[in-house]
This record gives sequence, C-alpha cells and structure tokens, in this order.
Amino acid sequence: MTTKRAKTSWFKSQKFSDTEFIRDTSLDDDGDSPQTFLPFLKVEQAARSVISAVPQTEIGKVFAKFLEVWSRTRDFDQLVEGFIDPEQFGTDDLTDTLRPFDQEIAKLTLQYWRALDHGRVAAIGHNVNLMSQEDRKRLGGILTSDRMLLPYANAAHALVPVTADRAPLELHEVKSATGEVIHFGLLRFRHARTK
Repeated sequence: MTTKRAKTSWFKSQKFSDTEFIRDTSLDDDGDSPQTFLPFLKVEQAARSVISAVPQTEIGKVFAKFLEVWSRTRDFDQLVEGFIDPEQFGTDDLTDTLRPFDQEIAKLTLQYWRALDHGRVAAIGHNVNLMSQEDRKRLGGILTSDRMLLPYANAAHALVPVTADRAPLELHEVKSATGEVIHFGLLRFRHARTK
C-alpha cells in the first residue's frame, strides 16, 4: 500500500471510521485531488523562537542573517550566491575531503531544508549530494511544485526554539583535522514532523 487511497481503503476494511490522519502522511496521492501537505507542528505562541536570542557574536550574526533570508526568500540562487562559499561548501561524507562546488546541489539542499512536506522529499533521500542525477531532478520537480516552498514571514516562524532563551539555533564550534575552527548550528525546522 503505497498511496493514500490504498491505505485509506485498508483502514476502512479494518473497520476504522476515522481515516483523516492518512492525508497528513507522506504517502503519494492518487486520483484527481491535489497533493496534500503535512501540517506545521503545533507550537504554542509562547514557544515561538526569538531570532535576537542568537548570540551577538560575528558568527551568530551571520547565522541569524542567513536564517532570516533563507526563511523568506523565493530566489534560492541568490541565497547560494550570498551565503555559500564555493571553496568551503562541504565535505564528502565518504572521503572527508572537500567536495567540488555544485550550484544545483547547494540550491536543492537549501530548498530541501524548507520543503513544507518534508516527508515527501525525505522519501527520496536525506543527502542531496549522494543522490543520483535522476533523483535530484525528481526532487527539483517536487520542490518547485505549488506551495512546497512558500516563504515564512521570518525565521521565528520557520524555526522552533532550541535553547532556554528561545533562540532558533544553538551554535557550536569544533576543530578540523588540520586545526581549522568550524562553526555549526543545531536547529529544528517548524515543519519537520515529530513522532
């Protein structure tokens, strides 16, 4: 059972009267109805993140600015150009060496993070860099479908607080094998599903 219609039929055959929850799954739609989207997490207003709670260090300000632009943009090519260093885009997960820069992979990665139906894109895989060209094309098609990348009002709406002071990200730093300081942030997307 790989579609919403098939799963609904199965539950009804098992005497379930309420099958509305199936529309919130990442199963493929079938039929004439449009693709449904997973709902936003239900987070109390008091739990809304506060972007100004991000540490006001140089790195904290860069992260905060990136998240504000990322949450509202419709132009992901411009986001890549403004925030992604082609020489430091990331490391290959298998060899721990720097990957050659690929504009398409950078753009798809930033879009993937903001996809409203995260279950649907996660079904293709979690690492855009390791996807086949065919899967990247399929992902690109899904991401450009109606409503998948609707912008948020701001980063506070896009992210759930992860610190006691309601900052939307927690900053960390580590040293690479060559001694270079690497900064990273842990965050939680509002539209990511919980168990």
